Amino acid sequence: MSLPKTLAEDVARNLVMVARLIDEDPEEAYAYSRIALRLASRVAAVREAAGFAAYATQKYSEALAEFRAARRMTGSVELWPVMADCERGLGRPRRRWRWPASRGAEAGQGRPGRDAAGGRRGTP
Repeated sequence: MSLPKTLAEDVARNLVMVARLIDEDPEEAYAYSRIALRLASRVAAVREAAGFAAYATQKYSEALAEFRAARRMTGSVELWPVMADCERGLGRPRRRWRWPASRGAEAGQGRPGRDAAGGRRGTP
């Protein structure tokens, strides 16, 4: 998705602040991510950054929603491990995403037969 130049610059400034602050002041990083989200919610990188900021502040339900949105936008499975960790944070450790065997093997993103949390398929 393409944004007008001034809007893209505003979004970029907020995302830079998220990256700078996420380790030292996650709440402030989260606030910047919410601004970026209001400005450009249809941009996958913004949804992903908002997810990581929510994750850093232990807002796992919100983080999961943002990661799901980013995954739908990109089709990538790279966020599945952190999505599985959000499920654990929500008290649902047995709920996991399955790596699609053919897709994971083709993309080199994990071994077929393993889920996103690292357990074997079929394990409760």
